[in-house]
Amino acid sequence: MNPKLVIGIGTGRCGTLSLATLLSAQLDVHVGHESRPLLPWNPKDATEDIVARFETLQKRHQRARLVGDVAFYYLNYVPILLEHFPDVKVVCLRRSLEGTIESYDRWVSQHHGDNVDNWRQDRQGLQSNEWTPCYPKFPVSNRRDGIRAYWKTYYQTVEQLAQAYPGAIRVFEMSSLNRVNDIRQILNFVGIIGEQAQVRVVHMHQSGQETPARQSGE
Repeated sequence: MNPKLVIGIGTGRCGTLSLATLLSAQLDVHVGHESRPLLPWNPKDATEDIVARFETLQKRHQRARLVGDVAFYYLNYVPILLEHFPDVKVVCLRRSLEGTIESYDRWVSQHHGDNVDNWRQDRQGLQSNEWTPCYPKFPVSNRRDGIRAYWKTYYQTVEQLAQAYPGAIRVFEMSSLNRVNDIRQILNFVGIIGEQAQVRVVHMHQSGQETPARQSGE
């Protein structure tokens, strides 16, 4: 039998890297973070077969009990994945709206500059990078408003998916990664229960802030 599949989603800047770290710390579990190639926001624009991506992952780790990947750009691919992998579990992380705006705006400025805005529809005068196709575009005049619209669109879509696929998707607040009981709930949801669960707080350091991301979608 092939290993079961888990997908992690969330806007980015919400703990996705920490979620991948938690899941990968479990015995016989292989979960990546923002695997390449990156996927566009609209599945119709994808050049890769998303189903083949995860079938290949299952074959590569055939003796594992759980495999998957965590990335913000899987949101619109969830229906496709659920159609082909009916037992897939989707873990969604959510950070507060204002926290997400502050973190994304600061991160993009520090790592890409003020001329990069991956959310604005009018691209005149803006620089693009490999992440630009991964985000939706909005008729806004600045990056912070674009991130705000993105957050609202993202979690509205999550709510719709959760209603359409009851039991397959569960939303956890980013702060859940700081609490042992909540971590157990995450692991139980994906099928890692009891003594099998390696419970570890992966998102806390002395300042109480999120661990800095290694990639843009953390």
